[in-house]
Amino acid sequence: MPEKICSLCGVTKPLAEFFADKRKPDGKQSRCKQCDTAKYAHTRAGSQRAWRERNPDKAKETRTYESRREYFEAQRAAPGYKDWKREKDAEYRASAKGRARVIRNRAKRRYPNGVHEFTKLDWEATTRVFGRVCAYCGGSEEVHHDHFIPLAQGGQTVRGNIVPCCLTCNSLKGDTPPDEWCAPDVFDRIYAALVKL
Repeated sequence: MPEKICSLCGVTKPLAEFFADKRKPDGKQSRCKQCDTAKYAHTRAGSQRAWRERNPDKAKETRTYESRREYFEAQRAAPGYKDWKREKDAEYRASAKGRARVIRNRAKRRYPNGVHEFTKLDWEATTRVFGRVCAYCGGSEEVHHDHFIPLAQGGQTVRGNIVPCCLTCNSLKGDTPPDEWCAPDVFDRIYAALVKL
C-alpha cells in the first residue's frame, strides 16, 4: 500500500489518510487528514460562528429542517407546479441524457449485480457509429437502446454492448443471444462496430 510522510506530524501514513489535491504529483495534500483538520478547525469554526452572529435570523432558518421542509412544501403547493414538474420531467426523459439514465436505472432494477455505466456520450458515440439507424435491419425509424448481449445472458449496460435498434427488431429479439437471432453477416458487422467503440 502506498504511503506518505505528513509534513506536520512527520508520521508515515497510507495515502488514504491524506486529502486529495489535484495540484500535487501524487494527488494528495502534504498534511495528513488529522493534522489538516486540527490546523484549520479554529478558522472554520470561527468564520461560521462570526457569520451566525452577524445573521442570526438567516442562521436560524438555515439550521432548521422544518424551515427547509416548509419552503419546499410551499413550492409544491404553488399553482401550476405539478404541470411545470410534469413538463420538465418529460423534457428530461426525452433528452439523450434522460434516455441513458432511464435505460441504466431499468437495468439496475432488473439486474442489480451487473455493471451499468452507459452515459449520454456513450449513446451519442454508438448512434454515430451505426449512422443513427437500427443496427439489425438498417431501418431509419426511431431507435432505442438494445443490449447486444442481453442482460439475461450476462450482458452489461456499458459502451460496447448497447446498440441502436428499432422497436420492431427490439421486440422480436427479446432476450435471445445475438448469434442465434442475427444472420451471421449482420452479427459480424455489429460486432466489428462495437469493438471500435
